[in-house]
Amino acid sequence: MDMWTKESIRKQVFAKRRFLGEHPCEEQERNRRLRQQVLSVRAFQEAEEVYLYASYHHEADTMELARIWLKQGKRLAYPRVEGREMAFYWICSLEDLEPGCKGILEPSQTCVKAENGYAPMLVPGVAFDRMGGRVGYGGGYYDRFFEREPKHFKAGYAFSFQIFETVPRDRYDICMDVVLTEP
Repeated sequence: MDMWTKESIRKQVFAKRRFLGEHPCEEQERNRRLRQQVLSVRAFQEAEEVYLYASYHHEADTMELARIWLKQGKRLAYPRVEGREMAFYWICSLEDLEPGCKGILEPSQTCVKAENGYAPMLVPGVAFDRMGGRVGYGGGYYDRFFEREPKHFKAGYAFSFQIFETVPRDRYDICMDVVLTEP
């Protein structure tokens, strides 16, 4: 296929993620290698505060990273969907996360809003390309968030099968500064 559409990319990647879910040993190994990549990035090593997301439905796992960073004393912020927007909130522990929009874990209502427009950030996506292009899930939450807070170091976080030569981009799509995947 010469030209991928966002929908054809989503269909292919979701099928591969379902397959990965049926092969837990492979999924664990991919996540271990991907986690090592993230932990080697200076922006995350030096950060005192990190924005990330709660992985869902066989996305690249973020929970073990969160455990590591919390043990290191880093402050972590997770997104909460609020209507058509998304805002980040500090958590003190993983127990501060509860099912939210579409069953994805979000910070509880007692968490304090995060306000660090420069914190490095792990960004989920269905697919990425080597130039930082991103295909999300279609809601536009991250693109709208980055319009409001453009100075975050944005690291796409995905398995190697989610990386395409190029992905379609619309004028409002925000590119990543780097895309991290397992070697």
